Amino acid sequence: MKKLIFLLSLTLCFAACKDDDTLDPFTADLALDIDTGLQTRDINGAPIGQLGNPNTLAGEVDIFTNTAIRSANIQYFGSANLQIQQYWIFPAEPRTDYADINFSTLLSNDTYSADEVSDLNVTQTNLVNLSAIAVTLDDFTPGYYRIFYLMSDETLLWDNLYIDPSASSPNDLRNQISNDW
Repeated sequence: MKKLIFLLSLTLCFAACKDDDTLDPFTADLALDIDTGLQTRDINGAPIGQLGNPNTLAGEVDIFTNTAIRSANIQYFGSANLQIQQYWIFPAEPRTDYADINFSTLLSNDTYSADEVSDLNVTQTNLVNLSAIAVTLDDFTPGYYRIFYLMSDETLLWDNLYIDPSASSPNDLRNQISNDW
């Protein structure tokens, strides 16, 4: 009996001394505020490359910056006639240590909820109910951001972006951040 109590005490001691700074890898992979890469697009929305390993689920929504007028265009291009009900933009931390994660199998429309996203320190949010919108970037500081879209069918989609209102072109912007990845 004394040995059992000793083993139980020893087990509790080791459990209490566990390193609290260690994150569950699955939780870290799905953190809302990390940006693991970008799908870059030109001024017309055509893909021009990928940087890093994007943790995105953009579905049938594209976002692309128009640096000439310091705005971002967001457009739903699917066939289901959905609208973007609401969007949230918030700062994100760029991270390169997720290169081996297959986000296409890890992420789905129900990975996050609209409540989780709206609880963050959001830089900009808006109720829009449109299939295409333009977002003015003048109030943003240069940096990485994530954007989440609540669609009219209640699905949640998201993308990563880099915003610099002073950039002169999408290629200039891509060159500016390519060393980050």
